[in-house]
Amino acid sequence: MAKRTKKYKVARHEYTAQQELRVSLSKVKWKRLLAVLGGTIVSYTIFRVAIHYEFAPIYPIYYALLIAAFAAFVILNRGFSRAPTPREELDASWDDEKKDAWLADELKRKSIARRIMYIIVPLLVTFALDSLELFFFDSFISE
Repeated sequence: MAKRTKKYKVARHEYTAQQELRVSLSKVKWKRLLAVLGGTIVSYTIFRVAIHYEFAPIYPIYYALLIAAFAAFVILNRGFSRAPTPREELDASWDDEKKDAWLADELKRKSIARRIMYIIVPLLVTFALDSLELFFFDSFISE
């Protein structure tokens, strides 16, 4: 009996750590990351300069901005859901035109809400850095 050979030869791919790193870095959305990082740097710089020059209402202003941005996000996004509403879940008495208009409006609102996150995240990071500085770094310096 003749020895059977494989009809197709498939090369084995062995991933190295560098290839895995390259794949994971290619999935990062760099423009968004740089926008959030830039917004954080600007927000934290304004915050620290205001504290340095003893501008008293900086905390209430930043808290009001954060609360307003968060409320706008929740209202525009219609809650915390990320996925659009399925067509089947809409009111059955609506005609197709009204359903299409509602779904188009929902996509527009979610797009605006996504942009508001560029305000919320830098403010949250600013408060987190300020809290770290107040509770951890000041205690090390004072001792």
